[in-house]
Amino acid sequence: MSSKGNSANSVSCRRPDEGRILPGGVVGGLRSTLPGGVLPRRGAHRAWWPCAGAWGAPVRRRRGGLGSILPGGGMPGLGAHLAWWARARTSDALCLVAACRDDEGSDRAIARMAGCTVACLPLRRARRPDTTWSAQARAVVAVRLTAAGKSAISARSHPAGAAPMPPRPTPLVAALPATIPFVAPERTERDTGRPFLARLGANEGNLGASPAAMTAIQAASGDAWRYCDPECWPLRERLAMELGTKMDEIVVGPGIDGLLGLVVRIFAGAGAPVVSSLGAYPTFNFHVAGHGANLVTVPYRDDHEDLEALAAAARDAAAAIVYVSNPDNPMGTWWDASALGRFFDAVPEDTLIVLDEAYGETAPEGTLPPVDTSRPNLLRLRTFSKAYGLAGLRCGYGFGHRDLIAPFDKVRDHFGVNLVAQRAARAALDDRLWLAETVAQIAAARETIATIGHDAGLVPIASATNFVALDCGGDGAFAMNVLKALMAARIFVRKPMAPGLDRCIRVSVGRAEELEAFAAALPAALETARGTG
Repeated sequence: MSSKGNSANSVSCRRPDEGRILPGGVVGGLRSTLPGGVLPRRGAHRAWWPCAGAWGAPVRRRRGGLGSILPGGGMPGLGAHLAWWARARTSDALCLVAACRDDEGSDRAIARMAGCTVACLPLRRARRPDTTWSAQARAVVAVRLTAAGKSAISARSHPAGAAPMPPRPTPLVAALPATIPFVAPERTERDTGRPFLARLGANEGNLGASPAAMTAIQAASGDAWRYCDPECWPLRERLAMELGTKMDEIVVGPGIDGLLGLVVRIFAGAGAPVVSSLGAYPTFNFHVAGHGANLVTVPYRDDHEDLEALAAAARDAAAAIVYVSNPDNPMGTWWDASALGRFFDAVPEDTLIVLDEAYGETAPEGTLPPVDTSRPNLLRLRTFSKAYGLAGLRCGYGFGHRDLIAPFDKVRDHFGVNLVAQRAARAALDDRLWLAETVAQIAAARETIATIGHDAGLVPIASATNFVALDCGGDGAFAMNVLKALMAARIFVRKPMAPGLDRCIRVSVGRAEELEAFAAALPAALETARGTG
C-alpha cells in the first residue's frame, strides 16, 4: 500500500519477518528504487519488494543475475551486469523497474517480450570505504497507464497471511470484448441442432484440395509424432522457386490470419495509428485492437477499396501500417497492378504497406503486381486456404524485403505450421494442372451464383475471388433479413456489415448441389424478408 507520508516518488515496503512498514522504502539494504535509489550491497542478498496481487516472494540477488522472483518459479541469470528486476502490477498500470548496464540488452528484450516498457540508465560501479562492491544506478520506472491523466503509481504490499488476489489479465485485454471476428457455421449448427445443406459463407475451397496434396497428407500422417520443421525450410525453398525470391525473403505462418497478428505486433503496437478500409477483413481489425493500436478507417468508393484515400490517410495519420486487400473481401472487387503501383508510390516510405492477396490465384491476368522484394515497405501475404482448398490446415506465407521478414523469427510460434500442413502445401504448389482446372471451376461457379442472384432480382457485383456479393436492392436491415431467412433454410451465407456495403449478401463458390440448394431457397428468403420489412 502507499504510505501517506511519502511522496509519489517513494514506495513503502513490508518485510514479512518484521511485520512492519519501513518508511522511505528501506528494506534489507534496498533503499528507494525510484530515481536516486541505491541498490543493495552484495551481502544484502535478500530484499522484499511489494507486489500487488499475489506477488510477494523474496527477490534473491546474486552476482550472476536474477534468482527466483515468483513463488516456485525461477528465471535464468541475465548476466553479471543485471542488478535486479522487480515487476509490479497495480490497478492502474503494468510497470517494470530495472537497473541495468547500458551495454546489457537481454533485460530490455525480456521486458518488451512481456509487453512492458523499460528504460535503463548506465550503471556505475564504485568502491565503498569498506571495499565492498556495490552497484549504483538510477532506476527508471516506465509505466503503461490505462486511464488518461493518471501519473502516479500505487504499489500495495502483500500482508503476511492475507488471501492472494487471483491472476488478472492486462488492462488492454480486460477492455477487449469477449468476441471472435466470425460466428462459425459449426456454432450455428450446434445452436439449431440442424446441419447446413450448403456451406457458402466462409469462402473456403469447397471444390476440394489437390490429389497430390491429399496424398501428401496421408503420407505425413505416419509422421504425426514428429515436431514440424520450425524453419519451414522445404516449403520456403519451394516458394522461393515459385516466386523467384530468396528464402530469407519469405515467412510461413498459420494462415494469413496468424501472420496479420504478427505484423501488427512487430510493426505497430500500442497506440500506433493503423489505416484500413471501413468494412474490410475483420480479423485484421481484431489484431489491431488486440495489440492496442489505433484503427483509422476509410470508406469504400463504388464498392472498391479507395486507394487514393487510403494513401492520404496513411500520410495524415503518420500510420505505422496501411492494410489493403486485392482482390477485396467482402466485395470481391479488385484493382489492376498499375493502380496498385501508383498506390505504393503514394504511401510514405516509413509506412508499412500490407497487401493481402488471399484471392490472388483467382484474379484476372494483370491483377497481381510483379514480385519485387526490393521495396522496403511492402509486405505481401498469400494463403493455401482459398484456391488450394487447404483452409483446415492453416498455412499461409508472406514475402517482401528481407529486413521486413527477419523480425518474424523473433516472435513467431516456430512450431505454428504443422508438419502435415507444410508437406501438403508444398505438394499443392507442384500440382499446377490441378490449380488451373480449379480456378476455371471457380470462375464458372461465380457465373452460376451471379445468374441465380440476377434471376431472383438481385444485382451481382463483378468478382475476382471465390465468392460473389449480391446487392439485395435495399438497406442493411433488408439484407440481414434475407440472410436470416437463408440461414433458417439451412443455407449458410454471410454479409458485409459496414454502411454502404451492408446492402449485400456474400455467397461463396460451392459444389453444384450446394448452389442448387441456394437457388431453391433464395426466392422464398427474399419473400420472407420483404414480409418482415
